This record gives sequence, C-alpha cells and structure tokens, in this order.
Amino acid sequence: FRVANDEAGIEELIARIKPLNPALVVLEVSGGYERLGLLSLWAAGIPVARINPRDAYHFAQARRQFAKNDRLDADGLRRFGEQIKPPPNLAPNPADQEVQDRGRRRQRHATQWAKSNLPLFACTPQRAPLRPNNPRTHHCACRQQRHHHIQ
Repeated sequence: FRVANDEAGIEELIARIKPLNPALVVLEVSGGYERLGLLSLWAAGIPVARINPRDAYHFAQARRQFAKNDRLDADGLRRFGEQIKPPPNLAPNPADQEVQDRGRRRQRHATQWAKSNLPLFACTPQRAPLRPNNPRTHHCACRQQRHHHIQ
C-alpha cells in the first residue's frame, strides 16, 4: 500500500501497521522528508530505524536487484530489516532537535550568504583606459552594478 507523506497519510500508515505490532520499521534517510513519519511512528510507540540510502543500495546490489521502483524499494527495506537487523533509533530529545534545527538554519543562511556574495569576489575585471588623474583603473560589471576597484 502507499500513503502520502503528510499528517493524514502518516495517520493512515500508523492505523494500518499498529495492529500488526511490528518489531521494527525501517526508513531510508531522505534529506528530512522522512522526519514527519519518523516522529509520528515514535510517538505511536513503533520502533523505527533510519538507514543510510547507500546501505540500502548496496544491499539491493548484493541481492542482484538492479530494477528500482517503490514496491521493490519497500521490499528491499523489509529484507534489510529482517537480515541486517539495524538497531532502532532512540526517540529524539526536543532539546537536541532544537539544536539540530538551529544548526541547519545556520548552515542554510551561511550557504545563501556565500552564494549571494560570490560574484563580488569572483568577478572578472573589465579594464578601463588608464588615465593619470582617474583613481579607477578598472571596473567590474557584476550583479548589474559597477564595483570600482582602486589600485
């Protein structure tokens, strides 16, 4: 079966698997998209293990599973859980989550700042004619503005 990655879909997932009393649910880390499901499953008391997608990929390759679709991925994660038996992750501490969220925001802002300021440092100067009384020897046409460089 398939559910949406939103609150209604996760509630449906929990309603369907909770009566089965699963020993472990295996999720592939996917850049934060798994977070809602992970937190909801923990809140419902269902043990969850997050695994690295590379581990799932190599496990599938070792089984000679070269095709890729949602059904095969789900079966591969099920088999990974049965054979490798990854340990369930601990429930997140709210204070730890806040620290991680702050770190992610800081990294995102630092990356955006670096991208926005990169043209200022990586511009190619266009040489202006040298004039003895002109302190500007060249200018750059970065970011639709003129930045004067004084030598």
